[in-house]
Amino acid sequence: MARLGLSLSELDHFAQRIKVMPQIDLEGVFSHLASAEVLDDVNALRQQERFDQAVRTLAGHGLQPPIRHLANSSATLGRPDTWYNFVRPGMAIYGYELPLVQREGASIEHQEPLGLKPAMSWKTRVLSLRNVPAGQALGYNGAYVTQSPARVAVIAAGYGDGLYRKLSPGGYALLRGHRAPFVGRISMDLTILDVTHIPGVEIGDEVVLIGRSGQQRITAVDHARWSDTIPYEILCNLSERVVRHHVE
Repeated sequence: MARLGLSLSELDHFAQRIKVMPQIDLEGVFSHLASAEVLDDVNALRQQERFDQAVRTLAGHGLQPPIRHLANSSATLGRPDTWYNFVRPGMAIYGYELPLVQREGASIEHQEPLGLKPAMSWKTRVLSLRNVPAGQALGYNGAYVTQSPARVAVIAAGYGDGLYRKLSPGGYALLRGHRAPFVGRISMDLTILDVTHIPGVEIGDEVVLIGRSGQQRITAVDHARWSDTIPYEILCNLSERVVRHHVE
């Protein structure tokens, strides 16, 4: 990927330098696959071959690093020949996996999923409720205008927390087991939901941004689809001000 590390052309010189530095032990060698989820990607195969060559080059200098790893989450799922003696699950730790595909984008038949379950929920509360008439502009620039009388809820979350502005329009949150669409532009600290169709909504009600409510579920994959991005970015983008609660 040409981001960090050494090229093969630099490896001999590196190995020679390491050998004359008794205070340094070479404990591991690794690379990172650029297209692990594309199982017929020729560049991934070449990358693995270069990794094997690097291990052989080090061995030729008498260096046998005990830890060797190449597989990220997708390779852990679909490329067992890249496991060596270590794997690096990243997104899988959060309970997500990318679908394995082919170069044309076709999915892999008979794919066996890992059976992962999302390990994180993201929740907030209803701050205020109000009834608004038809023709009411909501949020910045009046980007959404009600077509009929509506009941809207303001929730304590916004892009300052990592809630993507692109989630509106098109995205949803969960409230009392129902999907409530985002209406108006998502702002820094506040977001508006249309709860007209949800009976009994009250101030203080739990709102699920990622997770389950009743029979409904929203995942980071849904957020990524609605925002035209990838689940990695959704999961990494939650800001520090979102309070974390760790549960068993």
